[in-house]
Amino acid sequence: MILKFFSFKVFVSLSILCVISINTPLYPQSPPISNECEHLRDTLNKFRNESDQGNFIEALNYGREYVRNSRLFENNCYLEQESLLWEVSMAHLEYLDRINENPSEARVCAEKAYQSWKRYIDWYSKLNDAAISSLPAGNRRIKMAASHLGNSIIRSNQLTLVLNEYEEISIDYLGVDAINVWKNALYGCLGNNPSTPHTSYIKRKNLQNEECREHWERYAKTLLEWTHLERLTPKEREKKISDGNQILQEIRTITITGG
Repeated sequence: MILKFFSFKVFVSLSILCVISINTPLYPQSPPISNECEHLRDTLNKFRNESDQGNFIEALNYGREYVRNSRLFENNCYLEQESLLWEVSMAHLEYLDRINENPSEARVCAEKAYQSWKRYIDWYSKLNDAAISSLPAGNRRIKMAASHLGNSIIRSNQLTLVLNEYEEISIDYLGVDAINVWKNALYGCLGNNPSTPHTSYIKRKNLQNEECREHWERYAKTLLEWTHLERLTPKEREKKISDGNQILQEIRTITITGG
């Protein structure tokens, strides 16, 4: 255990690199995968212990330090990697709920939560089919991650960023919750609070704005494609298809009539 800890310190700490033998390679040979997985499990357990004791600042700082180290993810420890990325991201949301009454601090935390979920999705997007299949069903949480991504951005008051992220994300990562978050954000395209009632008036004002209209059109086209991929009840599918077609029809009418 002491040797393993020392090996890791040699790997990531410049201060120790400065005092070890000059004959030691700058990047020592990677330890066996089993050791790397065990190290990730130890990291995850330490993060959980800090969180369980209510030390959210310490836990988040500790978690961020490790998930930013890409060298820890250059192995096949997919379950450990997913668990660490997921739990660090969820801890941001839990801490955000605790400080929600402090708007400035909450916004900073929401921005970090967004970055954390973005990192999770970027990691997942690099997995091949075999790696994804190796994860237990309960750890294939990409659609939930996509929903949390959008909600984190909304809470950081960056509505345009929500639209951009969802327009670029793989359609396979979008679940019902993410689709709903996307639509809510569209109603805030002109600066309205996305939680305000979704009236036809606000929607029409959005569609009359060229930039917002483009966002609505991309959403509607994605929605129609998504209904053929997502597991929906016939009633849910019919409603989503109707919604997408209605948006496109309203856009055509506004384009023809000029508003």
